[in-house]
Amino acid sequence: MFSHVKFAHLPVRDQDRAIAFYRDKVGLKVATDAPYRDGLRWIELAVGESPTICFSQSGPARRRVQF
Repeated sequence: MFSHVKFAHLPVRDQDRAIAFYRDKVGLKVATDAPYRDGLRWIELAVGESPTICFSQSGPARRRVQF
């Protein structure tokens, strides 16, 4: 298991499924889950004490991480 991450940005197709995986399976904590522009959400997950992983909604032309 890792102890810290400086920063990671992961485009995902389904933000709720990504949160569930990283929270429930990997053990990270949701630090921020807030509305963003155009109906999107800004999500940060924390490794230790600092938020370091951000999820963005992926578009059709973007490379996707699937769960």
